[in-house]
Amino acid sequence: MKNLLKSLSFNLPKGNYKLFHIQSQPCQCKHLLIYHKKNAQKPELTVKIKHFISLIDDDDLVVMGIEVYIYLTIFDDHLKHSIFISKADTTGLSIQKYQINKLIDDILQYLIQYDIRNYCHKIKLKSNETVIGSGSNPTINSLNRIIGKLREGTSYYKSIPYYNEIVIPSTSTNLETILPPERIQTSISLFTRASEQYLFPNSSKNERKHVIGGDDLLKWWIRLINRTLLSQTTEDNWNCKLHIPGSDNVSISKNLPDRSKNNVAWSIGSIFDKDAEKLAINQIPLFPDDPKGRFLEHLIVENRYKATSLKQFWQELGFRQEFRLGNVVGIIGCEREELSINPTETYNSTCVLSLGQYKKILNSIKSSDFNDAADIKDLVSVKIPDFMKEFGATNYYIPLEGSNDAIPRVGTMSTVNDLNLNVKRKSDALKKETVNDISGSVKRSVKDISGSIKRKPVNDISGSIKRKPVNDISASVKRKSVNTTSVEKSTNNVSNNQRNISSHCDSSPQTHSPNVNVINGLIRKKPKK
Repeated sequence: MKNLLKSLSFNLPKGNYKLFHIQSQPCQCKHLLIYHKKNAQKPELTVKIKHFISLIDDDDLVVMGIEVYIYLTIFDDHLKHSIFISKADTTGLSIQKYQINKLIDDILQYLIQYDIRNYCHKIKLKSNETVIGSGSNPTINSLNRIIGKLREGTSYYKSIPYYNEIVIPSTSTNLETILPPERIQTSISLFTRASEQYLFPNSSKNERKHVIGGDDLLKWWIRLINRTLLSQTTEDNWNCKLHIPGSDNVSISKNLPDRSKNNVAWSIGSIFDKDAEKLAINQIPLFPDDPKGRFLEHLIVENRYKATSLKQFWQELGFRQEFRLGNVVGIIGCEREELSINPTETYNSTCVLSLGQYKKILNSIKSSDFNDAADIKDLVSVKIPDFMKEFGATNYYIPLEGSNDAIPRVGTMSTVNDLNLNVKRKSDALKKETVNDISGSVKRSVKDISGSIKRKPVNDISGSIKRKPVNDISASVKRKSVNTTSVEKSTNNVSNNQRNISSHCDSSPQTHSPNVNVINGLIRKKPKK
């Protein structure tokens, strides 16, 4: 675990992080292969272990996660160590950019180099079942192997791990501790299929999540696996295969790494192709949520598994619907020659849960909304700790500090005002520019808001209305012209009448306005004959 933390720290930008790592208890499971009855070499026991590893940033937001299944198939003289990469996914919640490929590379190297003897303690067996392979108990077989080695030389005694902890299966606890064989064969298997999300629901709605297609995803995984195996001390022993059902060899070869640039051998095919003419059911492993396994189950339902050879299996697999949807689906397999187990046992500090507890945690994660940051913070800070407290588990959050200066550290919304006032501001003495309101972020060249509106200069509001000049209101009325001679005569008559009236008014007490007679003068009268 120390090596994993050190490598992750080197590939993380500066900051505080948490590594969430849980492991399921080793449990007996069905064999990966269906062995023929006449097969002389059958495994005694197959053990399954699940790992879930996730990175959490200092804001309690999940960055990425990966789930890996480990299978230990134990034979009399050797052990098959199968690593199946089930799912790997990112969330796109954090504004910080991460080198996800390097983080997954570190995790895979850790799981490849993980001491498998840590898996060989407290193995949960199936109910009312003892571990019986080819007619003998694995504990007895382990003791017989130890006796044989001790007869060859006493130096082997010091290399026996936990030699005093080998127990006989108990019917009360139904747990088993075994001593694995010395020779071990490791394999890595995965299939690449493009999807918007694998582990984290609704994470595809986050704008920062990078979703790629089938071609790019296949090339991404090949580069990652190749780099992981190159980092191993025994990279020359790895044999890697790539198969794309439904594609020709020319198209497949374009995805293979250049052999001249690395020591890892890549070729077209499958690591399970031992004999193309033999039955596929005895050579293809049954991994969970795997297209190969689903097709095998389909053959069993149709009762064709006894007549389908490996060659025919690959041909028919290419016509399955999930391989014909347009996206490339690649099957990657790598295996290493048998090696001896390192006699130095490493300390296991991983949080180990029962299978039921492990599933409960994963179901809680997969039922969360990874498009809602508040929901994920509640998951990390409340839900998971409550589950772990209920389970009595500790050491599930491992503190981690990033140390890579080359990766720029992106800060959180430091210059944005919000209603919660969660942003720390500098003191007034350090501010270079005073901003009064939110509009201050916009540079303007006017003093007030009215200055941004250009208007045509006018004298008054009436200036915008064009009118026809007139003298008075009576000018709009057209009248018939009158002769001037008649008007003059009328005027003389009016003046004579005024003199007569004025003399009459002097003797009368009532006074009249002289302007009244003017109105009468405007009325034309017919002249007397």
